[in-house]
Amino acid sequence: MSKHDVPTRHEVIETLERLVTPGITLTALADTLGLGKKDYARLRSIMMALVDDGVVRVLVGGAFALAPSGRSGDRRARASAAPAEAAPAAPARVPGPRGKARASQPPPAVAAPPVL
Repeated sequence: MSKHDVPTRHEVIETLERLVTPGITLTALADTLGLGKKDYARLRSIMMALVDDGVVRVLVGGAFALAPSGRSGDRRARASAAPAEAAPAAPARVPGPRGKARASQPPPAVAAPPVL
């Protein structure tokens, strides 16, 4: 790509797919695409449009990465859990003997000593 060509969305996505790092900054992406500083604003608008569409996500520090696409083997791509009010309450777990977890139960009732 020459210094004066502005990339298309498809070219940006292809570049993000080839990354071997978790994410890429806007300036590094522009360098990878062969863009100059004057094209940063246009590239940023393309990236923000991709973020709004859910194709790309913004990482901590402002880096960009492809959003998980829902592949079955991708743990990060799993849907979020159901809302808390819809989930059944699980019994509280407390450590048992030798570190095994067991359901919490009230202590057994102790018989009162006989009255003399």
